[in-house]
Amino acid sequence: MEIRCQHCLCGFDAPYRQLGLSFLCPHCKKDTVLSRESVISYRATGWEVSFLDFLPLVSLGEKTILSLLEKFGYKRTEHEPHLFHNLKGETLTPERVHLQIQNDAANQHDLYQTAMSIWR
Repeated sequence: MEIRCQHCLCGFDAPYRQLGLSFLCPHCKKDTVLSRESVISYRATGWEVSFLDFLPLVSLGEKTILSLLEKFGYKRTEHEPHLFHNLKGETLTPERVHLQIQNDAANQHDLYQTAMSIWR
């Protein structure tokens, strides 16, 4: 997707799945939040779920999503701030869990389908 930096107002490309996260502007080198309001244009994304959409699913403690995350190997260990443990016992932030899911085609598809069933 093409995003407009909140600082220098220049456009740059960023992955759709990172919507809701901060991203370093390649022009002014400042962190800018990838918000829906800053999107200039975007392309079809397939099965991606943005971080902006992922976080509310986790925050609400939606049982279907939490069960799916456990199937993927992530167990929520704290609610505020949100923290997870993986099968290795490592502590992960929601940003890290989201990125790992989005980088796994099968998990990405399952998360998308589950989220759509909740939102319908």
